Amino acid sequence: MPLTFTLLGLSAIAAWGAAAGPARWREWPWRLILLASGIAAIHEGFMGWRGVPVAVALWMSAHLYQQADQYRWRLVWGAAALLLAVALATHRLPGFAPHVVAQGIRLSAASAQMTLEANYDKAFAGVLLLAYLCLRARTRSDWLYAIGMGLLVGAASATVVIGLAIAIGAVRYDPKLASITPAWMAINLVLTCLFEEALFRGVIQDRLARMVAERPRWRWLPLVAASVLFGLAHAGGGPTLIVVATIAGIGYGVAYAMTGRIEAAIVAHFTLNSIHFLGFTYPYAVR
Repeated sequence: MPLTFTLLGLSAIAAWGAAAGPARWREWPWRLILLASGIAAIHEGFMGWRGVPVAVALWMSAHLYQQADQYRWRLVWGAAALLLAVALATHRLPGFAPHVVAQGIRLSAASAQMTLEANYDKAFAGVLLLAYLCLRARTRSDWLYAIGMGLLVGAASATVVIGLAIAIGAVRYDPKLASITPAWMAINLVLTCLFEEALFRGVIQDRLARMVAERPRWRWLPLVAASVLFGLAHAGGGPTLIVVATIAGIGYGVAYAMTGRIEAAIVAHFTLNSIHFLGFTYPYAVR
């Protein structure tokens, strides 16, 4: 794995370490490592000079959101950070190039072709959302509860989601251990699961839950809204994927709602994806 993405992963780990205590110095390790990842990204060609001001703008917006005392400024900077993060994650802004690990491969005879790549813009946005906008585990008991609940909900969600996918012919039972498994797991965890859960559960579901906290009749709204938006984000895969992703999103949202910690949603998401990757046709079955 290139140095750029190794440093990104270390930055995310350091950001979790920063959540363990209030001391200001705890914030500096993940910031310095993330800065180093940006320098490495420029050197290794994953971020061009046009991408630098975009990355800086997102970082500044997230930081100003965290520091703002007044609600209106938190709203302004939070919206700016959210929009920039989504734009980066969907590769709408120039200045970034993917790291292609494998292209046009089949994991098995029954699987469709797939490409595995790591994108610095999405991973960078995910680390900043995690560090500045998400509630993270602080104690050992927090971690144990979040991981345990994530594994439980992830396995239950996989039973429902993959069962539905089998019923409609989208996937088949296909156990395997492909040579790209370690790379896939690292990329899926640090890029896909971290960013998507930070956005849909750590930001959208969490903020909506705060808005309706004193309205019991509307407590279902944050979970449903975040899950539907998560499903719509997969519209490129067609109507079937929208439905399947929405149902999966409900599972991840339940994990987050039960723990109040982003780690539970990330673990649930990664558990479902790993079961799919290791045990069934991936990304989907050839008909």
